[in-house]
Amino acid sequence: MYPYSFEFEGVNYASMEAFFGTLRTPSLTYKQKLECTSGIQSWYLGHKFSWYEKQEVYYKDKAISRHSTEYDKLIRVAFDALFTNEDFKQALRESGDCKLTHTIGKTAKDKTLLTQREFVGHLNRLRKKLYQKKFYNLMELFE
Repeated sequence: MYPYSFEFEGVNYASMEAFFGTLRTPSLTYKQKLECTSGIQSWYLGHKFSWYEKQEVYYKDKAISRHSTEYDKLIRVAFDALFTNEDFKQALRESGDCKLTHTIGKTAKDKTLLTQREFVGHLNRLRKKLYQKKFYNLMELFE
């Protein structure tokens, strides 16, 4: 993904890849290095750490199972934080009603921190938010 920066729970991430990279290590030092990366740099630095054996990620000094609802909620809220980036929202707008795909991602949860389906699902969920109709009580505007 393009390096859309966002703030999440008091931490500034240069990209969503940076956020996922930080989940791979319990080391605060490496987390801080990863926070300011994007793209292939995030991938390269993050893949120095293996989460596969335990199927756990590390967030705020806590190990979280990749297969838990806690993990799913964490990723959902992180994508919601990314949605505060206006450039990211504009990119979603510009995708219109095109079918979103992720052809290089993996499909098995035990092999990746974000499956193709999860990634596209979050993008579609956020794109729908852009077009949600909001109803206003116009009478309140004139009171």
